[in-house]
Amino acid sequence: AINESGQVVGWAQTTGGASTHAFLWEGGVMTDLGTLGGSYSTAYAINDSGQVVGKASTAGDAGGHAFLWEAGVMTDLGTLGGSLSDATAVNNAGQVVGSAYTAGNAEFHAFLWDSGVMLDLGTLGGSYSLASAVNGTGQVVGYSYIAGNSQLRAFFWDSGVMTDLGTFGGSQSDVSAINAVGQVVGSARTTGNVR
Repeated sequence: AINESGQVVGWAQTTGGASTHAFLWEGGVMTDLGTLGGSYSTAYAINDSGQVVGKASTAGDAGGHAFLWEAGVMTDLGTLGGSLSDATAVNNAGQVVGSAYTAGNAEFHAFLWDSGVMLDLGTLGGSYSLASAVNGTGQVVGYSYIAGNSQLRAFFWDSGVMTDLGTFGGSQSDVSAINAVGQVVGSARTTGNVR
């Protein structure tokens, strides 16, 4: 990912290919962002303030947790009660979205993290959802299974309400981005599940 200042984030192998670490590249310098005590990390997104989000392993490589990196400090954003989480996007207000296991690793739910609080966004009735993007007003998009985990659907979340965006007659849709006025882009299967 890249922000308006030209700062770039991603991941790179460490010496000898021992592991992979998240990095921030700026002005020709690649900075290792470290981990949460484990061996690996990867960065997925950066906002215009230089806040970076991604996933990093915790001590003993027991599991990966979503992180927010800012000014040299990597903060563990926690989970929804389970063992794993992953941060996929951050807006310019510092709100972070991603997904995390619930208690007992029973389900994997989309979350919105804001000022130290991770909010479970729920699902469209199934056991899995993932948040892929967030705009400046905190509106979130992603995809989720519906009841019975039979179909994966794009969703739009705003102020506590998750809306199924439907399909073009097929069984699946997903969404990848949302702009400042709530317009969403993604893809959906047509009748007969033709892409």
